[in-house]
Amino acid sequence: MVVCIMLRVLLLPTRSKLLPVICSLFISDSVLLAQDSNQSSTSSPKLLPPIVVTARMPSGSQAFQSFDSQDIQDTNVQIPPDILKQVPNVSINSHDSFPGTTYTVRGVGENMLLLNNDLRSSVAQYIDDIPSVDTLSRNIPLFNIASAQFYRGPQETYFGAPSPAGALNIYTVAPTNYWSGTVDYQYGSYDFQQVRASVNAPLIKDQLYVGFAGNFSEQNGFITNPVDNSKVNGNQKRDGLLRLIWTPNNSLEIGLYGGLGNLSQSNYYDELPVSQLPNQFTLPTDFNGYNYQRYNTEALRVVWNGDGYRLLSVTSRQAQSFNDLFNVSYVAHALPLNLEDSGHTFKTETYTQEFRAESKDDSSPLQWRGGFFFSDRAQNGDNQNDIFNLPLIIGAPGTADVHIINNVAEYDYALYGQATYHATDRLDITGGLRGEIFSEDSDSGVALTSIAGALTGGAFHNGTRPGSLTQGTYLPSVQATYHWSDIQFSWIKVSKAWRPGGIGIYQFAPSEYTKETSWNFELGHKINLLDNHFSITPTLFYSLYQNYQSPFVVNPLVTYVTNAKYASARGAELSFTFTPISQLSFTSDFGYTDARYDEFSGSANNGDAVANIPEYTVNNDIAYRYALTKATNLMLRLNYNIVGDFYALSTFPANRYKQGAYGLLDAKVGYEFPHGGVYLFGANLSDSHYNESIDYDPSLGFIGNPGAPATLGVELSLNF
Repeated sequence: MVVCIMLRVLLLPTRSKLLPVICSLFISDSVLLAQDSNQSSTSSPKLLPPIVVTARMPSGSQAFQSFDSQDIQDTNVQIPPDILKQVPNVSINSHDSFPGTTYTVRGVGENMLLLNNDLRSSVAQYIDDIPSVDTLSRNIPLFNIASAQFYRGPQETYFGAPSPAGALNIYTVAPTNYWSGTVDYQYGSYDFQQVRASVNAPLIKDQLYVGFAGNFSEQNGFITNPVDNSKVNGNQKRDGLLRLIWTPNNSLEIGLYGGLGNLSQSNYYDELPVSQLPNQFTLPTDFNGYNYQRYNTEALRVVWNGDGYRLLSVTSRQAQSFNDLFNVSYVAHALPLNLEDSGHTFKTETYTQEFRAESKDDSSPLQWRGGFFFSDRAQNGDNQNDIFNLPLIIGAPGTADVHIINNVAEYDYALYGQATYHATDRLDITGGLRGEIFSEDSDSGVALTSIAGALTGGAFHNGTRPGSLTQGTYLPSVQATYHWSDIQFSWIKVSKAWRPGGIGIYQFAPSEYTKETSWNFELGHKINLLDNHFSITPTLFYSLYQNYQSPFVVNPLVTYVTNAKYASARGAELSFTFTPISQLSFTSDFGYTDARYDEFSGSANNGDAVANIPEYTVNNDIAYRYALTKATNLMLRLNYNIVGDFYALSTFPANRYKQGAYGLLDAKVGYEFPHGGVYLFGANLSDSHYNESIDYDPSLGFIGNPGAPATLGVELSLNF
């Protein structure tokens, strides 16, 4: 485990376009969670009032999902995507052909392409007000979560980080005046082991607190290579997270946050040619690849609680590096021989600054929130390296190399705000506006040997091309909420969202793709019945997109972003919650999305469903706790989640592959005592076979990443 030294950040350089006001006020110490000890339901120390963080629901959004600390612990949440798996009309794509995890929300699919500048997130992610703005930061570990909320649909006027598809807002447990800590050990299928530990201490009572959390995990892969009987895609992870919080008085809080981590895989294969394999979990290959990823994050968070208002400043830095290589011969040539290897070698660095002001007097007829957001993101290195092994291809010694170079810098500036006015006892009116400017500079192209040029048929040559673009927009939102009574209300919301355009990689894509804009309409109702033991929330939505950003597939290894002139998405969500007694709850969420291209460049696409967006999702959850004594419990948690049909990306729009629906049954049972618990858990107990992401080529079949089979495990959790 490693600990980030906070003071080193004070010496970090800032890039030329970082605003002077940011430099003068706060120089960073960046992202990741504030760690504090996980308190059991039977033993929880008193929190300090000045620095308890709470999550307030945006006044302009009612379509949201909320999770408390018990939900997080019971469902074995490890990383942010684990939360979104439980949200209707949301799907998770672990697409190894480019590092990172992407989401689809309603009709918006984040970009998960191999050759692409655009790794910008369409879902804002905040942990203790610290943002992440790209899809590479999704798999950071989560510790000691107090609450999490996911808001579906655009939240552009409420959050600073771009959120055209939604926002995930996470808060950790606040520090206390008590020494505390946790130790958690898990062991499971495929030699999975994980140890997590945290220690939190008051250095100066009521003023200065320190917390540390660390994680080590390892697991063999669930795919077997019969050539040497090894396991493919096993991994080891190490993470260390630190925070230091100072509260000199009841109004001011200053927090320094830092983290380091890495992922290593010594027997790695990227996308699998699933339809060519003997079975989904067998891969014959004569090359053992590798995958190494590292990150470090730092943040400075300052909060001032005034009389009826709250001021916030968050400065952050995130840096990541990626280095992998694997045998691509199956994907490119439908052969198990090691003809061609492929991988990535690049680094990213992101600075963000957000200033925010908001009201906190709930008795006032006017509630407001607004701020300024800035991000500066750089990516440098090779988006893809291709190595041709000449002895197997032409009988000559050595290799022929192709390097796809992609150096890009992105800058985002936004002013945002919204206000809710309680016009009458029953009617609330919310209005908001966001102004945003985005710019991108890039230098991309190809470096290759002469033999590699011949092997690619002369399609590529040595050379790069600089490019730049600047775009801006304004994004209004308006909502009316009518409270029919104390137990039910309805709302209607209209909002505009966008996704900036970008510059294509030279020799692989057109020079630019343009910005996407959308108008989004939402109508919902919520009613609480049976003395608030039963609630029903139906929601309808419709989105109309202009210049919808969509992947264009040249072949399984070359895909770039283009624009469909028009697309639309319509759908519904229906949520039920029933709590007959305090120890027992039932939750069911249903989501339906029909996202289609209305007008694309070719008539073959018109009317087609947008790829990788499930037609429907169903999330069912049962939670039960039975008190054996005043201090001990038996617990049971069951989750059954269904992901509906969706189409794969395809090289031929008229010949598409459709993955059928699949269901995943997860369960956890345990015995809990005052300072811990013992649990049994299982994932995918129905042993469903599915792919987390797929591409399709008629000559090669479909290519993707198989989801994990049924797994079982045990857990021992202790706290003090």
